[in-house]
Amino acid sequence: MTSLNKKIELLVNQLGKVCQDKRITLVTAESCTGGGIAYFITKEPQCSAMLERGYVTYSNQAKVSLLEVSPEALQIFGAVSKKVTQQMAEGALKNSTAQVAVATSGIAGEDIESGQSKTGVVWIACAGIAKKTLIREFSIKGEREEFVLHTILTAFELLYEFIS
Repeated sequence: MTSLNKKIELLVNQLGKVCQDKRITLVTAESCTGGGIAYFITKEPQCSAMLERGYVTYSNQAKVSLLEVSPEALQIFGAVSKKVTQQMAEGALKNSTAQVAVATSGIAGEDIESGQSKTGVVWIACAGIAKKTLIREFSIKGEREEFVLHTILTAFELLYEFIS
């Protein structure tokens, strides 16, 4: 187990306690993390009280059909953008019974669709039933696996900040 994995697991454990105390369930909407956030939650013993559901919406079509992301936002801003990540989080929340959603969208490698390489750009959004959506942009470097793990850790850090 890498030290990064251990950091994630410790943070998820703390997050689980906060969720349990506040009776909060989570929904995930993941693109660049490919279900990794939900995976780390399910490793926790209290996961069934914490995770309501998870969406892996790697394609634009999945973002539109499952999370109600607007095709116009995808066309104008692109999949890796503040607007689309916000819509992912808010759509996941709307299409679940959870109280809080977290969404990730980023570029771990070259963007094949546009031919551009904005490697390391990540948007993470947290949405809540009674809270304004929190969205932040990050720059995360490293090989693909390291990028994904750092993005997962950063998402949990933002989620912890949002819930606490």
